[in-house]
Amino acid sequence: MHYAPVSLRCNLTTHQRIHTREKPYKCSECDKFFFMKYHLTTHQRFHTGEKPYKYPECEKYFTQKYNLITHQRVHTGEKPYKCSEYDKFFSMRCNLTTHQRIHTGEKPYKCSECIKSFNTNDHLTAHQRIHTGEKPYKCSECGKSFNTKDNHRAHQKIHTGDKPYKCSECDKSFFKKFHLTTHQRCHTGEKPYKCPECDKSFSRKFYLTTHHRNHTGEKPYKCSECGKSLTRKRSLITHHRIHTGEKRYKWKLKVRSRSVRAGRAAWESQHQQQRSGGNRSPAALEPPRSEEPRGWDPGGRGGAVPAELLTGTLSALQAPGAGRLLLRSSPVAWCGPFRPKEPGSSPRAP
Repeated sequence: MHYAPVSLRCNLTTHQRIHTREKPYKCSECDKFFFMKYHLTTHQRFHTGEKPYKYPECEKYFTQKYNLITHQRVHTGEKPYKCSEYDKFFSMRCNLTTHQRIHTGEKPYKCSECIKSFNTNDHLTAHQRIHTGEKPYKCSECGKSFNTKDNHRAHQKIHTGDKPYKCSECDKSFFKKFHLTTHQRCHTGEKPYKCPECDKSFSRKFYLTTHHRNHTGEKPYKCSECGKSLTRKRSLITHHRIHTGEKRYKWKLKVRSRSVRAGRAAWESQHQQQRSGGNRSPAALEPPRSEEPRGWDPGGRGGAVPAELLTGTLSALQAPGAGRLLLRSSPVAWCGPFRPKEPGSSPRAP
């Protein structure tokens, strides 16, 4: 009887565990199980903090030899993995696999809370923190917390003032490379995101997503007070001020109200002087108007009366016998030359 070499028998045994799901190697610290003893040894370094693989150029240490080899490509610039669809290279095979899902549309990582899917497990983990509310990355300067490490790193640049990504066209600088890439489309005019419904193109994916809701009718932002749904988050924030009574432009409204009150007070003072002096002409009792004649909207119903009709009515009131004129059919309610009837007085004969 012939026996296979020991190395082949070990490889076969290890391979069979993929099908049987057997994991005989257990970690004594966290009760995790592994197919191979090598995986257990590598895992235990997370508990002990051991990093036996050192890179001599920058004196960084790693727990696995594979991580050391991958790190060396940062210094050498080597990118051996090329995308077959797009002329792009990667230093790691896993990055190429993730990139290829952009072309295939594959999103194998699905959220259990909602219907969203993602092309990487890291994106799924970051998304699930929206449901759990977890924000593990905290800023040491201002105490603000974030759900992803990238957002935390970008936020810290606000305190340091570091903007390493600079535009070559207009000398603007940005915290993130993504922001620079988006900004450069203002100069190039590139709009890579195209709507499949109406052939409109957009420079940002966010603009396309918002625009596409016009076709689908989707309104994901719902008001918690009245149940109204809106297509944009900004529209929901603006709508919510109706319930809270918040006024963003308080200073401007306050200044305007003061000017209105001052003008009203000046007119009332002039009106009182005209009454005491006996000159009660309609022109003197008329409130101050703007230099350009404007129509008058009785009751604020949107049906403005033209300025020409107002001028004709004033001329009629200034004519002899105007005090006996009753504009029953006219929408203009002029109260200048008329006095209210005294209680119990008999109506005048026409």
